[in-house]
Amino acid sequence: MKTLAKLFVKKILKLTFLLVTFPLRYLKGTPISNSIVVIRTDAIGDYILFRNFLSDLKNDPNYQKTHITLVCNIAYKDLAIYLDSRFVDRFIFVERKKFEFNPFYRFKILLKLKKYSYDFLLNPIYSKDFLSELLSKNIGAKNKIAFYGDCSNLKNSDLKKENQKYNILIHSEKEFLYEFDRNKEFFEYFLKKKISASLNIERSALESFEKISQKFKIEKPFVILFIGASLSFKKWNANNFIKVALRLSQKYRQNIALCSNKEDIKNAAFIEESLLPQIDTKIINLVGKTNLIELVSLIYHTNILVSNETSAPHFASAFHKQCVVISNGNHLFRFTPPKTLKNYRLILHPSVPQEEEKYKMLFSSRFYQNNLNINDIQPQLVCEAIDEIFNTSQEDQIK
Repeated sequence: MKTLAKLFVKKILKLTFLLVTFPLRYLKGTPISNSIVVIRTDAIGDYILFRNFLSDLKNDPNYQKTHITLVCNIAYKDLAIYLDSRFVDRFIFVERKKFEFNPFYRFKILLKLKKYSYDFLLNPIYSKDFLSELLSKNIGAKNKIAFYGDCSNLKNSDLKKENQKYNILIHSEKEFLYEFDRNKEFFEYFLKKKISASLNIERSALESFEKISQKFKIEKPFVILFIGASLSFKKWNANNFIKVALRLSQKYRQNIALCSNKEDIKNAAFIEESLLPQIDTKIINLVGKTNLIELVSLIYHTNILVSNETSAPHFASAFHKQCVVISNGNHLFRFTPPKTLKNYRLILHPSVPQEEEKYKMLFSSRFYQNNLNINDIQPQLVCEAIDEIFNTSQEDQIK
């Protein structure tokens, strides 16, 4: 009965969307001369691995006077404006869930998109999804360029159908490729030249430690434990983080800063209450209390980031900060940087091979996912990585 009710609601919602957005079908936008619109509606981490190429686009001799519109996820609105307003002439922010379930919000966004048409539409999202493709479909452009892509979010038949609206489809050279390098491949194709960009966030854009310290009462030396993740199976157990915090405090005299989104407030409170009787360094619970700019600034000023595999390690990678990342192996080789990045220590589930060829044999290339329990990763492995960082740091000081 519940299944039938859900199907009925789904059909009614679909019909409502069709009726509400139908008047937009024949609306033609005013052309903006010398213009590019870029689609980037995925998650925060995806944006960090993409954003450096905006400067390459804007500073290219052929596009210095080009009007650039960026259609992106409202989840990182403050960060995008703060870091990249120099390279983007107009932002259009989309709230994913609201767009999916609210017909009138969808009408509002599509009307805004259809107001203008462009010379080029660029969609560098490799794993296309419902949102990116519906937006691309409703934006007028003389040329639409995208990756052929994969079936992580769309069925093969749907992917082929969606790809028909693009003039140019780029076939990526490698199945497993670090997402930053994938974006680089896209923009090298479009700009018709090699790009020397590296993953980077400008230090001058960050808040000073004095300001951060005054606001959050945090003192150096401190380590960040980022306890959250976008999906539950990517979250390491709170008890594991407690054991790591004890090592950091008792052996290395580090203050502990807990960071994540509001959804992790209960776990953070549990960790804090458990640690208070056991450590004499400070523990600062910042879960749900920081905006993105503040979080990025905290990561820049920390000694080490210990985190689940989420957006936080991408920030650390951009600063070449020491980070220890706990992962069950999902999206390995795609969202984990090449081994040449020495500051990034990846602690994988013991069943996951770190060799690319062996990994391909074990896990689906379509979804890059597995069902391994992240809590099979023992805290001792993370503690050993932390020991290695501090020992290496002491050796460098002696030299």
